[in-house]
Amino acid sequence: MIHTTAELLPGFSGGPLVDTEGRVIGINSWHYGRGVTLALPIDRAARVVQSLRTYGRIRRAYLGLGAQSLPLAEGNQFGVSTGMLVVALEPGGPAATAGLEQGDVIVTFDGDPVPRLDPLFDALRDLEVGSTHRLQVFRAGQVKDLDITLGERP
Repeated sequence: MIHTTAELLPGFSGGPLVDTEGRVIGINSWHYGRGVTLALPIDRAARVVQSLRTYGRIRRAYLGLGAQSLPLAEGNQFGVSTGMLVVALEPGGPAATAGLEQGDVIVTFDGDPVPRLDPLFDALRDLEVGSTHRLQVFRAGQVKDLDITLGERP
């Protein structure tokens, strides 16, 4: 979401958010109060429109796992302080098919640290169903790289 200080008047949700060059960069969606407005980035809106035209629905990517944050020891080989402990796998889901196991600790997704679920879910919003990505996991004292193909959220 785009956070802006533009004042959004009642009834103007859905209108364009434009930059100083007059380019549409978002769709105004929510006004939280004085000086705080959220807008949907235009590239995300375009993907939603394309999905609706092609499939008749919004397709959302998912991993098929349950996880929770896990603090990691200082000075670990990953250079990050937190990973995601896999606590559940959907049988036959993308994570299970990729070879993830309960107890694995996901450290990176496409090279980016994964300290909490929120940033990972934010990244999934912008990724295509069927696209393949690299997970780095810590399992039984060893680092493993796994490729995961994103499924469609049911």
